[in-house]
Amino acid sequence: METVAQPTEMAVTEDQCNSLNTNTAEILKKERREQKPFFYCRFVAKYPSTAFCLTFFGHLILVIVSGILLVAGYELFPTRFDNLPLELYNIPYRSRDMSWRDRNQYPNRVYRTLKNNAIPRYERRLPNVRASVDLWYDSKGGNIFSKTFLKKIQKIENYLTSDNEYKNNFCMTSSSTLTCSKPRSILRYFDGTFSSIDSSLYDPNFNNITSVLFTAYTNNKTRSKFEDFLPKQFQMSSKHVHASITRTELFIGCSVTGKTKCSTFEDKTIKFLMDVLKPKLEEFANTEEAGFDFYYFSFLMWREDVKKQAILDMLFAIGSLFTIFIFMLIHTRSCWITFWAVLSILISFVGTNFIYRVVLDFQYFGYFHILAIFIILGIGADDLFVFYDVWRLTAYSSYPSLAHRLSDAYRKTALSMFITSLTTMTAFIVSAFSPMLATKSFGLFAAILVGYNYISVIVFFPAVVIIYHLKFEKWTWPCCRCCKRSEEIKPEDFAYGGHINSSLDQSEDSIEKFKQQHFPTKIVDSKSSHIEYFEQPSITVTTISDRYLKENENHKNTSNISNSDALEDSIAEQSSNSSKIIKEMSNSLSNIKKSALSAPNTVVPCSPSNTKLGSSSTEINDQNILYEITLPAKQQKHQKMLVIFFRKHYFRFITNKVVRLIMLPIFAGTVAFFAYKASFLKPDNEGLNVYKPDHTYAKSLQREQYSMLHSTADSLAVLYIVFGLELKNRDKCHFSSINCRGKEVYDKEFDPNPVQNQIALKKFCDELYKFNDDQVSEYRIKKNRETGQIEVACFTRDLEVFLLKQNVPGLNLSLPWDYNKVERFMLAKSSVYNASVFNRSFNHKLQIPIQYWLYNADHMTYTNDYGTYDDLIGEQTSVYSKDLNSYRGVTYGNKIKYIGIQINTTINNLVTGYAEGIPVIEKWENFINSQMKKMPKGVNKGFHLTRNTWHWMYVQKSLANNAILGIAIGVSLAFPILTIATMNIIIGFFATLSICCTTICVIGVIPLAGWKLGVLVSLNMCMLVGLAVDYVVHLAEGYNMSEHKDRLSRTRDMLEEMATSVFAGACTTLGASLFMFFTQITFFTQFGIFLFCTVGFSLVFSLGMFSVLMSLIGPENDTGSLTALYRKMRGIKK
Repeated sequence: METVAQPTEMAVTEDQCNSLNTNTAEILKKERREQKPFFYCRFVAKYPSTAFCLTFFGHLILVIVSGILLVAGYELFPTRFDNLPLELYNIPYRSRDMSWRDRNQYPNRVYRTLKNNAIPRYERRLPNVRASVDLWYDSKGGNIFSKTFLKKIQKIENYLTSDNEYKNNFCMTSSSTLTCSKPRSILRYFDGTFSSIDSSLYDPNFNNITSVLFTAYTNNKTRSKFEDFLPKQFQMSSKHVHASITRTELFIGCSVTGKTKCSTFEDKTIKFLMDVLKPKLEEFANTEEAGFDFYYFSFLMWREDVKKQAILDMLFAIGSLFTIFIFMLIHTRSCWITFWAVLSILISFVGTNFIYRVVLDFQYFGYFHILAIFIILGIGADDLFVFYDVWRLTAYSSYPSLAHRLSDAYRKTALSMFITSLTTMTAFIVSAFSPMLATKSFGLFAAILVGYNYISVIVFFPAVVIIYHLKFEKWTWPCCRCCKRSEEIKPEDFAYGGHINSSLDQSEDSIEKFKQQHFPTKIVDSKSSHIEYFEQPSITVTTISDRYLKENENHKNTSNISNSDALEDSIAEQSSNSSKIIKEMSNSLSNIKKSALSAPNTVVPCSPSNTKLGSSSTEINDQNILYEITLPAKQQKHQKMLVIFFRKHYFRFITNKVVRLIMLPIFAGTVAFFAYKASFLKPDNEGLNVYKPDHTYAKSLQREQYSMLHSTADSLAVLYIVFGLELKNRDKCHFSSINCRGKEVYDKEFDPNPVQNQIALKKFCDELYKFNDDQVSEYRIKKNRETGQIEVACFTRDLEVFLLKQNVPGLNLSLPWDYNKVERFMLAKSSVYNASVFNRSFNHKLQIPIQYWLYNADHMTYTNDYGTYDDLIGEQTSVYSKDLNSYRGVTYGNKIKYIGIQINTTINNLVTGYAEGIPVIEKWENFINSQMKKMPKGVNKGFHLTRNTWHWMYVQKSLANNAILGIAIGVSLAFPILTIATMNIIIGFFATLSICCTTICVIGVIPLAGWKLGVLVSLNMCMLVGLAVDYVVHLAEGYNMSEHKDRLSRTRDMLEEMATSVFAGACTTLGASLFMFFTQITFFTQFGIFLFCTVGFSLVFSLGMFSVLMSLIGPENDTGSLTALYRKMRGIKK
């Protein structure tokens, strides 16, 4: 009977175990390298010049078309830097505001004219508010009312007002002789302007400063205007006066008609301001001779400077571009690669603008679109680095052909670049759904730009790289050729596995040298046996060197090969033989493993959880399992220093136990600190600050808003309840127009004349006046400090108060008025009215008492009621309109076009945030709607509004919601996208954790920098996740693409293939953002800081925390793999 041999216990050494793991990974790598190349890669490799020309022309065609459009006069860049369109038309308050502002745009409007308020018709009598200049004097804590300072202020005023062009053409005039009005300032109380009020208000030599100022402050006739020149912090007594700041208002004039008509005189005014007045102002602003800080502001001047400054700040993009060019040149060591890489980024911007402007027909290009230049410089450079660095690493591996090599680089990078582009595009697209044009247009523009750049990299850049590889890689500058060592032959000079550069010497000696350089042998004495190793770049293959070299003896006689195709076939065959031998060797070691597994009580090698080669399995997992693989010396020399640094030194650093123990708590503490700071983030109620705080315009606006006794920050919102208007019709407005306000629409049913409507309006007004203290507080209505009454101007009450004071025998003039009352009233006032021209068909009955009231009976003089209600009640001439008997040109019997009710509130635009303000808005909305339901037809379509305030509160809310939504969507999409891309839930989770940490830290920087949640911060937060994902996704893909199974080897492969690209991309983006620190417009500066922090934290958490976590608890084998889970669920064996 034949004896069956029993299996014996197989002892597998650690070296054999490691060799098996390593060789298995190398077999998988080789199989991947020998996969069929992509069609496009085959095309580029076979026809490189054709591919380059076609792809470049595809880029260039949009540039050519854009140039043609520019020459033809097409507005390809519709820049608007003086306006940031943040209008919300999905809520009614902006449209209501615009309707009220444009309420007088109807034909046959009636202009009320009084005896004592007729508008002067001579030139430049009116102040041009947009052009007038505010001059500010800041003594920096000293007393600005000292004699020395007052004389210097006087010197400045005299210098500016003595300019002949100012006096003759631009000053505001005070009489028909065109005498210039003096500037408004504290000096008017010394030069005799108010001496008619008090003789002591004349002190031209400033000898009695305290007496003059105290008199002006205490005199009721001068105090209100005098307070305009006092700061909040001032001291005023009969013995001492002190203030640190004051101002002068220098008026620029315009007129109702004539050559200096306000609506047409602006262009000439701007030229004067910029060319004549501003240089004079700069003389004082740039000198310390005065002893105080001097700054100024004019809206027209500010607007022109903003346009110019935006262009100047754009020039910093040239600095960013230069930085990226230099860094890319150093990194790639190729002018060819660098030139076409940078050019493709710029072409991407032009092509994107063509799609945005011409195809999508957007008509707005503003601040945010300029920011896209800086964004794409960083993102574009990052993608290019990733592709080119991976391409260079493929030079140290063997490929059957050039197409295989290009396809392997393509396969490794296209997906990770697609993921980063997709997540960044998604972040921008979130902003594209904003109802505000500024953020919507930028979000769409940036999303298109990122996508366009991605297509450029994967289509155009491979052709650039292949042309360089075939044509220019071996070329050097003539002056450097003598310095090049003849023995230095780069690995990529030869064809790895089949491709060879046709420019090389193909003699027998060269081919032999190729084999000796790339296929040396090395004998290693293993613990169990003498095993021969074959050494290739980056790998170690066991037990095959003799057989391999023996089978390749045939290639020693290749001197007769005269063309590269024959040599390619030869080397391709040797690669195929190599693959077979490696597989045989792997099968041999696999048999050892199977035998060990089948034997009882046998240690299973190559399984980290079961290895017992050391005293501690954990120690083995962390330190001993890694099989140290080294490159041949010459190949190491050719690899980049950064690659070696990350593969060796940095890898050893992050896998050190002590370093891990220190780094992870530091990361956790950093995130906790910035999370705490992020909790202090508040909404920005102040609106937009275009310039930096130290700019003269910013200082002026700051003083105007906060420093003066009567500051704009103290101005409170005014609420209007309007009848007779409807929302503007914007149907004919272009969706991206920022100038179209829409067509004014009037309520065709509005009619306040019927008796029941007059009664309803009266009851509505009475309802407002009856508000109790709780309601006044809830609705934020302001009370008059002197009377204690609420500040409500509703015409029915004041009208009745006036009418009841009039003495018309036998007639009760209180509301309502019917035709009989109107007729009897006109008969009683026959010297004013002609009652015979009307009959009972006359339906504008309410106009008669309103006109009589506003014209102060028939006196035609100004009253406080006229000042309040002239703008609240509009009239239009009708078929019944007739001239008054006493005043020709003044008509009665007009149609009432609209009526407004004015309510002063306690809501401060710069203090009250949306969280506090929106509930008040909703209360008013509910109150008005409930009242309108009670009103009869003709007066039941009233609505309420404020000028800017209501709308701005909803803008603040929208910005905050967009920021939160952008981050939420970004993080929510990042995890599934990263998980699907890597097909590993653990890698996806840790990558998303890195993104979250970056996001938290950047948000924490915002309050630390003194910023609030305004327009730009909101936009930055929307795209924060998209920018933070760029680096970690490359590392995650590098970890996932590794053919090794243990975490340490995979981490090392990740750092070797992707860390250099990540670091280089981060450096270029950081360098580009640094130039934005020097811009003057806060949009650019703030975005530069944000971009710098985002990239910086992203680099730290990706190369730092993510790499440490991957080396410590990263998935091994198929742990966390979705593919393995799917196979298991389907019962599919691998």
